Amino acid sequence: MKKHIDEDFELMVATDWLKNMGFSNENLKDKSFANLEVLDLSCKSIDSVPGFIGALRGLKRLDLSECGIISLPESICNLANLESLDLSNNKLVNLPHCITKLEKLKFLNISYNNIEDIWDSLLEMNGLEILWAVENKFETIPRLLLPLGIKELWVGSREEHGISRYT
Repeated sequence: MKKHIDEDFELMVATDWLKNMGFSNENLKDKSFANLEVLDLSCKSIDSVPGFIGALRGLKRLDLSECGIISLPESICNLANLESLDLSNNKLVNLPHCITKLEKLKFLNISYNNIEDIWDSLLEMNGLEILWAVENKFETIPRLLLPLGIKELWVGSREEHGISRYT
């Protein structure tokens, strides 16, 4: 019972936050964001993602590009239906390891951040098909990612070795 109350409260807080960000819920069935499938917060100056983002369990596509985000809350890993996550053009230095729990995630864009190493996490993400990871701070890029099911991989830096696409 307590867990259900906590989830309802998180959803209520998330709904209020999204309304304050200028989003409307007029066309949603239950007037909350519980059934929201696509959320585009790109170019919003939010700096950090609120922990209650995990209450939006229906999300399939989340765009947090160009927000100035420094880190992600662990609760983002509660988005079990997430298929597409765009975190490009932020200030991220790492991703939460629990991101491996996002089994339906097919597309991940982490380009133009300050990430140094994500490879161990990626090795556990069997459903990931497309990874864009251009302009980060990777020292090495393991070639063993391609046999894991990643169909498209963009990595590298224009300054150092050029941007490479592996398919």
